Amino acid sequence: MPKNLDGSRVGPYFIGKEIFETEDSVIYAADNSLTCQKCAVKFFKKGKRSSETIHNEVDIINEIKSPYIVQINNIYPEIHEEFDISLVMPLAKSDAYEFFIKNGHKEENIVSQAIFSVLNALQRLHGIGIIHRNISPENILIMDNYTAKNSFVLTGFSNAASFTPGQKFTEFNVGSSQYNSPEIHLKKECLFYFNNSYIQNLKNRYFLFKNFNQKLCSTIQLFQNKLK
Repeated sequence: MPKNLDGSRVGPYFIGKEIFETEDSVIYAADNSLTCQKCAVKFFKKGKRSSETIHNEVDIINEIKSPYIVQINNIYPEIHEEFDISLVMPLAKSDAYEFFIKNGHKEENIVSQAIFSVLNALQRLHGIGIIHRNISPENILIMDNYTAKNSFVLTGFSNAASFTPGQKFTEFNVGSSQYNSPEIHLKKECLFYFNNSYIQNLKNRYFLFKNFNQKLCSTIQLFQNKLK
């Protein structure tokens, strides 16, 4: 367990309470002493990931400019013996998993907005030759009031990779296994990683929709066609 950074400082950012911890990073809330704005600081644990993969994640996010993808405000080198670089990002109110588990069923237009946002993010990524490979509710952040435009943004680029049309990947154990499509576990080709793993979980596992109607199905199909 890394040392608690509550009360420490990174540049002009005063570190607050811990928000979330993963296998390779810890995220804290923070306050910008210059602007008084709240933000999040992601600290990468030493020895959990190579410097190359961390910089690859940073480079991918910096290359993408989209309202549907999380942005990096600042990058700081090693500031603590237990951590590598740290990233300063906008502070989210919640992630989609926590939000939907806490609030239960939500109206179709809200869930549709979440799907619409992620599909737009994927369209942007695929358009510049990048695949995410870890779409999950935990990697979809709610930045503002969930009814506002562009409230849902995509994060979690640790497994992202560049690709060329027709390229096949031999890595099957990528991303969060509970959201992988059956093809991944069977080591077969999977045309729509996002469609099989995330949308099916929304429809069938978490039962987020009060009424999953034909109109929403048509919307999903439209974006599936765009992603081909």
